[in-house]
Amino acid sequence: MQLYYSIVIFHPIFALIGVEGSIFIGYLVAVLPSSVTALTVTPALCAILLPHRRLPEKEP
Repeated sequence: MQLYYSIVIFHPIFALIGVEGSIFIGYLVAVLPSSVTALTVTPALCAILLPHRRLPEKEP
């Protein structure tokens, strides 16, 4: 959801041309791969690397 908000909020800024546009294109190049990694690679690595333990059941 955060990625969606970032795209909607910053879309008009990325339409800029000139020096301003190149600054925000650099921002896009940094944020987009980071968001994709956070949404795909990180959960997959957690599922693989973290131990699969059951939580102890609480008595009522």
